[in-house]
Amino acid sequence: PNYHVEPGEVEIDPTWLNKTTTKKKVTEGIADVMGYIKKQHDDLKTGISTITKYTQAYQIDPAGWIDQLKQGQDVNYLLQAIDNQVKLNKQKQQTLEAQAA
Repeated sequence: PNYHVEPGEVEIDPTWLNKTTTKKKVTEGIADVMGYIKKQHDDLKTGISTITKYTQAYQIDPAGWIDQLKQGQDVNYLLQAIDNQVKLNKQKQQTLEAQAA
């Protein structure tokens, strides 16, 4: 419960099943894996928060960007992509306004 990790998320290391492996090694191995999974969860939460705040500043929907983050995309890459998308949208808007004028 300290790690807030579901048991199904922990992959069993084949070395844990060896006869010669001690209970202490197995326990430490499971704790290491659970710590790593918890860090991944925390990083994802932080990334989602960052992307959400960044997209709200530009008044755009964060859902698509968050999906990309969940699929493994880097936060910094997504922030640059959001900037690029905003620039493209501004250019399109300026072009439409120029054509209307």
